[in-house]
Amino acid sequence: EARFTLRWESARTAREALARLSMLRGMSAMEAEALMNLPAREHQIVLYGPDMAPFAKSDEKSLMDKTFLKLKKNKQKISPSRVEIKRSQDGKKISGIVFYFPMKSEAGEPVVAPDEKGVDFECRTDEVSIRQNFEPQKMISKAGPDLR
Repeated sequence: EARFTLRWESARTAREALARLSMLRGMSAMEAEALMNLPAREHQIVLYGPDMAPFAKSDEKSLMDKTFLKLKKNKQKISPSRVEIKRSQDGKKISGIVFYFPMKSEAGEPVVAPDEKGVDFECRTDEVSIRQNFEPQKMISKAGPDLR
C-alpha cells in the first residue's frame, strides 16, 4: 500500500504557507510576499509521497492522458494542460508530480466556477489509481475564495 499527498498548490492558502516557509528558510518578508502575490495562471495540483515507485514507468504524456478534473455541477472533465515530473537531486527517483490545469475556459470563464460544489481529481496508471474530491466552497482563506 502506497500513501500519497495531493495538494492544490495554486490555492491561496498553499501559496501563503509556501511564503511563510520561504521566510523561515531565510527569504525576506518582502520577497516572500511578492512570491505569494504572483498571480496564478494555472491550477496546480501536486502529488507526492514517500514512495513514488508506482509512477516509475509513467511519463508526462501518459499522465496527461490518464488524469482529469471532473466538475460535479456539470460533469465536465478537464484535462491537464501539462504535467511535470519532479525528480530527486540525483535524478533517479520521482519526488513529485505537478499537474497543471487551465484556470479559464476558451471563452474566458473560470473553469472552476465560484458556485462549484465539488471537483474530483482522478489519475490512473497501470500501477495505481488516485481519486480525491476537493470542495472549492470550503477552500477559503482570509482573503476570500482560495482558487482565485
